[in-house]
Amino acid sequence: MSRSSKLDPFASDLEETAVGPDGLVHIRVQNRKGKKKVTTITGLGDIVDFKAVLHRLIKLYKCGGAIVKDDEFGKVIRIHGDFRDQIRTFLIENKMATDTQIKTHLS
Repeated sequence: MSRSSKLDPFASDLEETAVGPDGLVHIRVQNRKGKKKVTTITGLGDIVDFKAVLHRLIKLYKCGGAIVKDDEFGKVIRIHGDFRDQIRTFLIENKMATDTQIKTHLS
């Protein structure tokens, strides 16, 4: 399988953002058992290499994570912990989305 069809999310010369068809990337924090939290990222387009993004986030924030398929949202990136602000900054700095294309939901 060729990776050339996937968007390199870390290329510095991207001409388009990696936002899906609805035009927004949603970042949510969900409570788990006790004080534990999970940050989810939805709304990224199918041209994104989800594994590369997940791997970079795991290394950067020293946490666990997974890619989950959801019937309503499609592919969802889950990161263990509350990283709303850091992920927002990550997406903007890597030109995957603009500030107006990211919606952060409060818990």
